[in-house]
Formats: sequence, structure tokens, C-alpha cells
Amino acid sequence: MNNPFFDSRMNTFDVSGAIQNVDQGRLKDTFDKLALNGVNHKIRSFFIRDIIYLLGKEDMVRDNCSNALFAFPVDTWVRTVLSTINFNRRLTCDARRADYGTIQKDDFKLASAAIQACYDQQVSPIKLNMGIWYFSSQCVGDMRRLKRVLRNGDDAVIQEASPFDDLF
Repeated sequence: MNNPFFDSRMNTFDVSGAIQNVDQGRLKDTFDKLALNGVNHKIRSFFIRDIIYLLGKEDMVRDNCSNALFAFPVDTWVRTVLSTINFNRRLTCDARRADYGTIQKDDFKLASAAIQACYDQQVSPIKLNMGIWYFSSQCVGDMRRLKRVLRNGDDAVIQEASPFDDLF
């Protein structure tokens, strides 16, 4: 029932049209068209995030929290890391959670605050999101280990990433 391949709209989903929409900055339109069975906020925003990155179009989310939220997937890895970071959680994003599909209220707040922190530090929210996911899922690879690394602070994070220095 939740498998997107059992959704009759999957047969007519226009991938190149979706990529073209992202290229033209129509992120909400692309996000809405990705509303297939079993494809919720996380998967839709992974798709949009990766297309933006591959097209080199990060400017479309720079200083535009509403757009950035379409490209900021919150999975268990990202949620865990963002929940432990003590950044200023002021929300200045004027986006409405209802525009972002099934994103949970707490995930919406975390993503909005992280995006704003990126803007404050002049860091790409796309790259932050990708980096958190990659470090957590590929370098650490285990949720209990990730929590332990995060509890132990900056030195533990650096040590955990050191075997992957040649990738960065």
C-alpha cells in the first residue's frame, strides 16, 4: 500500500521534468509532484537536495529558508546530530509546516533552526545536511556509537572522521 511502485502515478512521473523544475527554482512544485505513496518529506527532500547539489544550484536555497526546507531531509541520523547541537534555536523562517508534506513538528523546528544557523555562519545548508548524513551513516554507521561520539565532543568527532581524511 505504501510502496511507490504500486502508485499508478509512478508510471507517469516525469523525472526529467522534475529535474528541470528544480533547475528553474520551482522546488515546491517538484516537492508536490513527488507526493507518491510511501514518498514522504524525507525522500522528496533527499531527491531535491541531491538535484540542487548536482546542478550546482545551491544559490537558490541561500538565505531562503522556505526553499531550503524542501532540500533538507531529516532522517534518524540528521535528527540525532541536530538534537545534540547547542545552536541558537531562534526561528526566523516564515515557512508553514503544512507546505512540507508529512514532516514532523519537531523535525521542522530542527531543520528550520539548523538552516538559520547555516545562514548565520555562512555555511551551505545543503552541504551541512549531506555532511551530517554521510558522517553519521558511512563513517560512524551505528546509532549507539554516533550518540557516544557526539557525547564525547569535538575531539571524538574528529577522531571518528580521521580514517576518512582523504575523502575530505
